[in-house]
Amino acid sequence: MKAFLTKLGTLDPVTRTRVWVTLSALLLGVFAATGSWWLIRSAPLILPTDQYGLPMIAIVFSITALCLFLRPSWVEIAQLLGFSVCALFVLLDFQSSSLQSLKDNNTMAAGMPWFPVVSVLAFLVLLPQQALWFSIFFNLIAIGLSVLTLTNATDSQVNILIQFHVANMVLMGFIAIFGRMRAQYNTVQLQANTDVLTGIQNRRSMQQHLEQTHADQLPYALIVLDVDRFKNINDHYGHAFGDIVLREMAFVLENHTRQGDQAARWGGEEFLVLVKNQSLEQTCVLAERLRKAIVEANLGGVRITASLGVAARQETENLDEVMARADAALYQAKANGRDRVSSMVMGYGL
Repeated sequence: MKAFLTKLGTLDPVTRTRVWVTLSALLLGVFAATGSWWLIRSAPLILPTDQYGLPMIAIVFSITALCLFLRPSWVEIAQLLGFSVCALFVLLDFQSSSLQSLKDNNTMAAGMPWFPVVSVLAFLVLLPQQALWFSIFFNLIAIGLSVLTLTNATDSQVNILIQFHVANMVLMGFIAIFGRMRAQYNTVQLQANTDVLTGIQNRRSMQQHLEQTHADQLPYALIVLDVDRFKNINDHYGHAFGDIVLREMAFVLENHTRQGDQAARWGGEEFLVLVKNQSLEQTCVLAERLRKAIVEANLGGVRITASLGVAARQETENLDEVMARADAALYQAKANGRDRVSSMVMGYGL
């Protein structure tokens, strides 16, 4: 459990929530499938879909939940697998139970309320465009099964099927509209949290991550990075080249930090990296790797360097105090000749 929580701590808050929700849904699905199978296992007319499908769902969900517990970063795969199994089961149940019940008794089976849930899940798991096409395809398969199963349907049966499929299409349309609205909202939110020039997080977004990480009482360290003599770069090579330098800094941060670390443009030529679940020594190693990567960057033969300050959170500190120590370490790196990493432990430089 400790290893799971540690891995979970390296993920962003949204992904952590998705992991918990997905894991809870999978375990609930295991309980529901096992309980349903146990209740109907001795029924005289149990359908093959229920007899074999429910245990299979329980097995697949159990394995998926275990994999997600071991690898929380696989949350998207777990969601897709769980969703696919549910969609397949609902479709098979529709053909073997609902349509057969309509054919024999002129009524739909009790499991039919679950059919529109597939479209709802599609827009929660897939991208809006993908979810729309999947829902259309899913409903077309259901219509095809209806036509093939009820070849000699009565007027009453046809009326029931038409109402059922039209209601599902209308529901799918409303879900698609809300999905589109959600996508537009996410786009606006992403723009609000992204630095326009570099494409990484801006200060506003990073501040939220910092406050959340500190509130969660997670161990973390900060790396403050500042481009050396950036004003001289702008004056000598022009502001366009200065923008290239800043974009290169963002590229280095994104490609030389771990998954789960957060990098942001903090302001001007200054960048900030939030490193979770790492000691001060480990973070200094990462900072040194970043410093070397910046020196090795090929920017038209111009040598670019950066100074980096590192500080790790102590239990008695608040966020402002950690930031102050990281800034002090950065100033120390500048004062000691630039192009170096300095760290600060409770007021003492290293």
